Amino acid sequence: MKFVNRTFEGDIPPRLTKWLYCSSGMFRDGVYQFVSMFLLTFVQFFALGFAKDAAEAGAAIVVCEKDVGLKNQIIVDDCRKEFATMSANWFSNPADKLKIIGVTGTNGKTSVSYMLKSILEHCGHKVGLLGTIQNIIGDDILPAKNTTPSAYELQSMFSLMVASGCTYCVMEVS
Repeated sequence: MKFVNRTFEGDIPPRLTKWLYCSSGMFRDGVYQFVSMFLLTFVQFFALGFAKDAAEAGAAIVVCEKDVGLKNQIIVDDCRKEFATMSANWFSNPADKLKIIGVTGTNGKTSVSYMLKSILEHCGHKVGLLGTIQNIIGDDILPAKNTTPSAYELQSMFSLMVASGCTYCVMEVS
């Protein structure tokens, strides 16, 4: 795994089984993503507790923006940027294999997204769709949790699209 900036004592485990970016579902041999939020003192206090809980629960690495006093921490300048990079790397950079069309605006994103998907399919392309109502990956229809998913969820869906043969992704962006 590549990091823009890191401070780490010891060897990074050669094989990470999975990673989390929230405080639930702790596991062994993985990475816990700790994002400090807007430098609010009470949030820093609770986030520090989550980082220590992750380490005690067996997280192999804790990624953070500040020194939280753990031997298995990787300190980075911007967790959100690293989160996006780690997510893309985790799934072997699937966005590089897709032509991605983002639809933004106040009204009409869903309608325009479905029209673009239909036009591209009519031209012979296999198209994935990420939207407010649902996500379409190949022949599978998946419920949409958010208009724009987290970096990890987004890269996961891009990866599924590539695996199903999609060459385009149309997505609603907000």
